[in-house]
Amino acid sequence: MRVALTATQQGINGRQWTTLYDVLRQLKPALFIHGACLGGDDQGDSMAADLGIPRIAFPSTIGKKRVPDDELKRRTGSLIMIMPAEQPLIRNIKMLKCAKVIEGSKLIACPRQRHEIIRSGTWTTVRHGRRILGTQNVIIISPEG
Repeated sequence: MRVALTATQQGINGRQWTTLYDVLRQLKPALFIHGACLGGDDQGDSMAADLGIPRIAFPSTIGKKRVPDDELKRRTGSLIMIMPAEQPLIRNIKMLKCAKVIEGSKLIACPRQRHEIIRSGTWTTVRHGRRILGTQNVIIISPEG
C-alpha cells in the first residue's frame, strides 16, 4: 500500500500529528508520497522518515513554499526520489496517480478547516483523491484529530 499526504501549509496541529502517526503505524505503507511543501507535508515527511517509511517527494514550482531538497535528503530513513518540480495542482494529481499504482492505496488529508472549502490546495487534492483513489480510500484528519 502507498499513502499520499496532503496537508495545510500552516502545519498540522498536535492532535492531527498524533492521529497521523497512529494511522501510519497501523497502515504500515510501503511508500509515503507528499508534495514537499513547508508545513504539513514537511512534518509528514519527517514523521515517515522517523518511522522508516520510504518517501517520494513531488515538489511545487513555488520555491518559497518548498522544503529544500537538502533537508529532505538529510533526514533518516529512505528517500526514494525527489521528482521534478511542477505547478501545485498538476503535481497533486501526479502524486495521486503514483499512489494509485497499488490498489487500496490511501490519501490522508490534514486540512486547516474541518469543513470542505473551494479555494484550498488540500481540499482540491481531496476532491481529486476521491475521484482517482475512491472515496473509501480518502482519510481526513480534522483539526480536532
